[in-house]
Amino acid sequence: MNNDQKWRKILRDITDDFTRYGYVYLMKHTHETFEMFKQHQNEVQNQLVKTIKMLRSDRGGEYLSLDFDEHLMKCGIISHLTPPGMPQLNGVSKWRNRTLLDMVQSMMCRTNLPHSFWNFALETATRIINLAPTKKVDKMSYEIWHRVKPKVATFLEKELLARGIGDNRVDMDEIQEPQSEPAIQHETVETES
Repeated sequence: MNNDQKWRKILRDITDDFTRYGYVYLMKHTHETFEMFKQHQNEVQNQLVKTIKMLRSDRGGEYLSLDFDEHLMKCGIISHLTPPGMPQLNGVSKWRNRTLLDMVQSMMCRTNLPHSFWNFALETATRIINLAPTKKVDKMSYEIWHRVKPKVATFLEKELLARGIGDNRVDMDEIQEPQSEPAIQHETVETES
């Protein structure tokens, strides 16, 4: 992450509907959304040989520009806009954004790091969520999206099984810290999907 990104305040989350694998992009202005989407689309097509078939979003103006609409039509991507006042239809992104922000706040309140590390905490939280199994699918989002089991998961799985950890509640109690009341510092962040 370059120094320019430390001042970015707008969070854009793009989540695959089936695998729940997600990407997070930070921007300074909402008008950067179209360029961000084209960058994301190129990465998905070139690196993963996948195509984006549909873009579901709330009726945020950044997804409704004429250029954006023409690009989606040219690429054969269906634009699915949720009805006004129905945020539950865009629930995956709303849940993910809330979870990411909660994780970042939790990480940052337990450290004395400056606010400039907020972006790194966000990237870390995104990676953790992508490596966690979901209720919707039996494997990790990362494993389905990239078609390979992450090396970290393989290592942890072997290491925990070798030590016999994870089979009972006592193990979990041993590794958890006692809860304290952290002072949560709120960041000004738009959470649009």
